[in-house]
Amino acid sequence: MRFVAASSADLRPIGDIVRSAQRSLAELGIDQWQDGYPSEEIIADDIAAGEGYVILADDGSVAAYGAVKVGREADYDDIRGGAWRYDGEYVVVHRLCVAEPHRRSGLASMFFACAAQIARRSGRDIIRVDTHEGNVRMLSLLDKEGFGRCGTIRCRSGVRAAFDRRVAPPRIAVREAVPADCYLISDAVTAAFGEDLCRRLCRDASPQRIRGFFAEVAAMPATQYSFENTIVCTVDGVAAGAICGYDGACLDELRGPVLDMLRERFGSAPCPIENETCAGEFYLDSIGIDPLFRGTGAGTALLRAMIERARRSDAGCAALLVDVENPHAERLYRRVGFCRSGTRTLLGHNMYVMTIR
Repeated sequence: MRFVAASSADLRPIGDIVRSAQRSLAELGIDQWQDGYPSEEIIADDIAAGEGYVILADDGSVAAYGAVKVGREADYDDIRGGAWRYDGEYVVVHRLCVAEPHRRSGLASMFFACAAQIARRSGRDIIRVDTHEGNVRMLSLLDKEGFGRCGTIRCRSGVRAAFDRRVAPPRIAVREAVPADCYLISDAVTAAFGEDLCRRLCRDASPQRIRGFFAEVAAMPATQYSFENTIVCTVDGVAAGAICGYDGACLDELRGPVLDMLRERFGSAPCPIENETCAGEFYLDSIGIDPLFRGTGAGTALLRAMIERARRSDAGCAALLVDVENPHAERLYRRVGFCRSGTRTLLGHNMYVMTIR
């Protein structure tokens, strides 16, 4: 699952999700969203303003939609029967709905976690939201997510219960990858490669096909980017990034199946290809962090976790490559203790070798 900004191409599937939500509310006897709200025009305005977001399933279909507004909501200025618990700048979550096949699968909680990260990145530490008094599902979700009832507000659709909560510092955790993480691993690998190299490796295939190829590789055992060689980082329970690493002495046996699959799927593979690592190194092959969660410490957590895995191995050091023209990445690696120890060329790119013991 990926949380990304919605585009105009998502309007039709979002409309389908909204209509399904409207039917569900009607079946519960709730008059919320029964007057045509939110209309396609409102959703289009969300997207144009950069406030509309979708959660995409691994097959690329839209699984959930919501708007995250950064800044003042005029309807929230007049709260009755109480007061906002927290004063200050805030973000608002509106129009949250989940596609029927994905309900009760945690996507609404994922959306709130991502909204919290949007708040952090915008310098805000409060989330506000409102809902219909009869919407027991949303009321239960808000309670579970730590929101407190503050009073009522009046909007175009009538009186709504109002809630807020503080945004806590991000909770960072790492874990071993599993086969179901294959698309997350694919995203990390392709991000590390960059668009140009991915297109070269996969003969100008579409981004969807490239992503699917590396997901297939990641779901298999005993490959260079296998889940077996990967650690995943979560931020507030949302999978935010991954890192692959393995004993450099095993490079040929791990890379061989990947090159064979490239030839089978795309008709060619790089040949000859330089060895990016060697015996005596535990090689950190690829690291990728979802752009939304960069700056949270997720990258540092992944590097430290993989360094610990390296220290438990028989390799003499942990090693990685960084493009000589990528000083930002080199600074990250230096912060966790890596130092330059040489240079290598990989697929035409000049790289620094950085190691830590």
